[in-house]
Amino acid sequence: MTKKIYIARIIIAALMAVAPLLAGCGNWKKPAIRDDEDKKIQYLAVGGSGTNIPITRLLAEVFMEKNPDIKIEIPESLGSTGGIRSVNEGIIDIGMVSRELFPGEKNPELRYIPYAKVLIAFAVNGDLDIAGLSSQQLVGIYSGKISNWKAAGGPDENITVLTREETDSSRLIWNSYIKGFSELDISKEAVLLTTDQAMNEAISSIENSIGWTDLGAKILGGYNIRLLTLDGAEPTNEMAASGKYPFIKELAFVLKGEPDDKVSRFIDFVTGPQGTKILMENGYMPFEQDDAKRK
Repeated sequence: MTKKIYIARIIIAALMAVAPLLAGCGNWKKPAIRDDEDKKIQYLAVGGSGTNIPITRLLAEVFMEKNPDIKIEIPESLGSTGGIRSVNEGIIDIGMVSRELFPGEKNPELRYIPYAKVLIAFAVNGDLDIAGLSSQQLVGIYSGKISNWKAAGGPDENITVLTREETDSSRLIWNSYIKGFSELDISKEAVLLTTDQAMNEAISSIENSIGWTDLGAKILGGYNIRLLTLDGAEPTNEMAASGKYPFIKELAFVLKGEPDDKVSRFIDFVTGPQGTKILMENGYMPFEQDDAKRK
């Protein structure tokens, strides 16, 4: 299979994954039987940002082992916007977001509950021998002015640039921190991907590619990906905690109204000692919970 054919297939897969979001969350619905009286099972539907999915699925698995009366359903990525919309429409019980709510999304009924932080990083295929880039080099690569790795201290190989849509939560962070990134015209040769999973699979599989990901996805997904230093700052939780690596996403749940029993029990598990342990073992940083931070 040629690289061009592979990229085309990745794009098609990504579009299929994001189709429910474009169609107002499509045909996916929470289970028709919400509460099974015979088996005493409660169903909990959780959906939204692809960044949240890997760790939240792991948390849900452990939670269900300890709470067999609750079954948690987590569909493929709906995006932060889709998660918020689905909560508002009553399609899901808990939305997942990896960015702050936009002004038009805020309303008195929505509760924003942060539960984790994860660092993001530019990343290359794991077989590419390059350790880091400067902000200036990244702007050059994404504008198309730098098209060969040799110009950035790497091998004499053409660069395959992978990017995300303008509202992607990681891209919004790059826009805020990297000088010139928000103003540049992304190269027409760049491949646009629309889910975290599609991005991770593309970086992992396409030689000489560059995109971005997060530490948790790399650990849980086992992808062949190398996280890059940025302007000399290493993408580690230690550097993030010290403030020397500021590229951090906040992961949060979004609820509509007061939580019922099953929602409260799951959130208490995630934000409690057991959830915190799982987060830290998989590259995430727990979010300190108190009433002041529950927006």
